[in-house]
Amino acid sequence: LSPDDVSSKLIRLASGKAKEHLDKIGELSENPDFEKILELGKQALIKERNNDVDFDYKKRLGNHVESLLRKELEDKLSDIDKIEVKTLNVKDQQGGQDIIVSYDNKAIYYIEVKSRWTTADSVEMSKLQLNQSIKQKDNYALCAIDMTDYPRENALEHKYPDNIEETLSKMKVLTNIGYLNEKFISIVDGEYNTESVHIGGDYKDVIPQKVFNKSTTLNELINLIAEKIQEENNETIK
Repeated sequence: LSPDDVSSKLIRLASGKAKEHLDKIGELSENPDFEKILELGKQALIKERNNDVDFDYKKRLGNHVESLLRKELEDKLSDIDKIEVKTLNVKDQQGGQDIIVSYDNKAIYYIEVKSRWTTADSVEMSKLQLNQSIKQKDNYALCAIDMTDYPRENALEHKYPDNIEETLSKMKVLTNIGYLNEKFISIVDGEYNTESVHIGGDYKDVIPQKVFNKSTTLNELINLIAEKIQEENNETIK
């Protein structure tokens, strides 16, 4: 840099927002935990950005999965006698799941979608998702997208594939998650009993990657939902 460039940069640093930032850094540098504060601040920022990226991509993925489910189910059910495909509904509905599949205005199946980026991570379900999976144990699936084989630099910033189909190929499905979670029913029930010792706060349900070794695929999930819709339709016309 030429002396004029250096002088210009110093003038900018000594005025306006830049000066405010320098003042804050100067004040912070006197803190004995300065290095730790910087590191924790960077980690918090990365986590916040990754959460935002996950939310945006999950919405995009959810829209794609909704469309895929609707199309595949319509194709499978359209030729079956007495099934009204027009009453099939697949929609994004938060509150214990991401997607609800309905037929003739009745909820048939609940789907929750998660992602996992490193081998150290486990898939986690919220208190509400845990509760819903137990209540709907015969009609609830946990879908996990395993991104652990993705390049490290992509994993650090949660850079998903541009091609949604590539993401779907990494999806593993647990259709028995409600049964696996059923052991926690006393915790879920106890939460509403304030007269005795109980679990409170925002606890998480942790599903280790090993559990997904016995998972199924998205196509098999679609077949299962189609069967349940047929069963519901048969019950309705009896």
